[in-house]
Amino acid sequence: INELNKSAAELNNLLASFERKRTAAATSAQKSAGSKNKAAGPKINVPPHSLPWPVQGKVISPFGKEYRADLNTWIFRDGIKIAASYGAPVRASADGSVIYAGPFRSYGNVVIMDHGKGFFTIYGFLREITVAVGDKVDQLGQVGMVGKDTQSSSGTGQSAVYFEIRQGTTA
Repeated sequence: INELNKSAAELNNLLASFERKRTAAATSAQKSAGSKNKAAGPKINVPPHSLPWPVQGKVISPFGKEYRADLNTWIFRDGIKIAASYGAPVRASADGSVIYAGPFRSYGNVVIMDHGKGFFTIYGFLREITVAVGDKVDQLGQVGMVGKDTQSSSGTGQSAVYFEIRQGTTA
């Protein structure tokens, strides 16, 4: 549980640093343009339930609070785990830029995409990453391939993808 909590905290810190940089750049651009309007908070400008899933599959761990009988405790998850075929392509849910691509603690190989205006997606447990930092990826463009959920203590051992959406620092 401690390792899961540390991994989640580190992911939060990483995303908070990306959000601080994005906010600072937006504020600087506003000042340069001479705008006196305060920047609006992050907003995903799409209808609810309209983003495509990164992979076809079934949710095996939901977002939010989940009771783990085997550990006799509750776990809070900021994303979902989706069971999928090992090696299947994992696709971007929206157009964006890759801001992180590599191993990340208990999430295995991870890709983080910035979709603008404080909208980020995270793809974890990837067997292979097929993009690099700075790459522009179209909606449904491949970012990696499905790997295994090997998180210590809460891993299922199944072929799966960890998927998370953030508005700013809020999952």
